[in-house]
Amino acid sequence: MVKQNGPDPMDLLVGAAVRARRRELQVSQSTLGEACGVTFQQIQKYENGKNRISASMLTKISGCLKVAPAFFLPNKGGITFNGSSEIHQAMANKEAQDIVTTFMHIKSLRVRHAMLELLRAIAAAKSLS
Repeated sequence: MVKQNGPDPMDLLVGAAVRARRRELQVSQSTLGEACGVTFQQIQKYENGKNRISASMLTKISGCLKVAPAFFLPNKGGITFNGSSEIHQAMANKEAQDIVTTFMHIKSLRVRHAMLELLRAIAAAKSLS
């Protein structure tokens, strides 16, 4: 078995889906952590894919966020997500998955913020859409 560097791509996808749903409901990491019996730092690690979410924890998180655990998982074909949120639709795209995986390997928060601003500027440019 080949050891990979960094978080598993599936952990990144599940964590991103948890973050998107939490934000959609306007729930803080602290509130979600408290409801699930963990710290907000642990929720951060789940959302960033640094720590894998166990099945029991995913069940707790999904209950707190008012969705079934399957909401956070890609379907068997790995093409579409069960949820209808924008993050689920985006993460069904291979390029989006590559962007998230690559982005998570950038250690500098300053560089991450600069990359986000660049992407937002590109997305806002009318000539590119």
